[in-house]
This record gives sequence, structure tokens and C-alpha cells, in this order.
Amino acid sequence: MGFTFDAPESLEGSTYVDKPGRFHFLVTDVREGRLPKGDQGIAGFSVELEALAGSEPSQLGKKTNIVLRNGQPGHQDGGAMCRRKQAAFLIAANLLTPSGLGRSGYDLDLEKARGAQIIAELELGDEQSNGKRYLELAYANIYHVDDPRAQPVPKAEESLGSIPEAFRHVGDEAYFAPLMPKQQQASAAAASSAKGSSNGDYEGL
Repeated sequence: MGFTFDAPESLEGSTYVDKPGRFHFLVTDVREGRLPKGDQGIAGFSVELEALAGSEPSQLGKKTNIVLRNGQPGHQDGGAMCRRKQAAFLIAANLLTPSGLGRSGYDLDLEKARGAQIIAELELGDEQSNGKRYLELAYANIYHVDDPRAQPVPKAEESLGSIPEAFRHVGDEAYFAPLMPKQQQASAAAASSAKGSSNGDYEGL
């Protein structure tokens, strides 16, 4: 009995995410002061991520790298966007709480982000000198897995079950309130005040 087979042109296949989208990622590596490849130093850190779920199913199991540089006064915006990106990652990876925004002097252990699960959006960056466009982080769009803004992103439920309960904030609007637009923060504060005046106890949002 014969077997008919059409051979592919190559056995090679990309092991890296190559389509933009919003993904549920596992943090597989953290490199403080280093770029993703080699030992080249940077002011900041980089992380390696593996796609567990997301808007592009064909990318599951693939990896990507994100570089999170320190904000510098010489940047056009004074380093504000770089600091936002770093803060968004630290909150998503449970190294910083949203209520900690605006405070300084944190001494964090980035290694503790290894194994965390986050949501992040990738987009195609500007065209490079070689004519190619590469995936990069879209603005500061990194979210905690329970962040209401990440609710529409497909997630790997089995993987979510492995996250320690202390790091889960499902339905906890008060926890994420500092990350929301100012108008929503004001509404949340008003709702909180109304609850407090009605029963004397703060029950969250």
C-alpha cells in the first residue's frame, strides 16, 4: 500500500511571535540590564514571553522579547513613556500594586517576575533601515490578567489556575481603579463614598 506525501520546502518554522495582537503571556525570562540576545548592557531590563493564548491562535507556544528601558530626562517626553511601560509590566507581574503609582524609591527584585502571567499587546513598529517592520510593545499596553481592560483577551484558563490566589484580583474594581481614566476613577470614588455613607462600612466596588 503506497503513501502519498507532499514534502515542505523547509523544516524550519518561526518559534517567535510574528503577528500583532493581544496575548496572554507567560514570563519565561527576565534580564536586568541586558538585551534579549547577547550580553549587551542597557539601562533597564528585557523580558522573554511565551504566548499561552490570545487573539492570534497560530502564535500560541511562540515566544517574543520586550525591552523596557529606563526613562531618561533627555527623551522627548522626559522619559515618561518608558516609565509607564515599566510600571505597567511591574503591576501586571505583581511586583507593584496600582495604588503604588506616584511613589518613588522602590527596591524591586525583577527575578520574581519570572513565571508570572501577563497580558500584552504587540504591534508592528516603524519601518527600519532594512525595509522591515518588527513587532514591538504597543504603547504601555501591558495588563494584569484580571485587569478589566484585558477582559476581552482570550486566556488559557488552565494556566490561570496555577497563579497563587494572593495575586488574583477577579472583579476587584477598587484594586484596578488607579489605572483607569480619571473620569472612571471619579465615578468609582463616588460609588465608594455612597456605600460608606449608607452602611458605614467600605465593601469595595
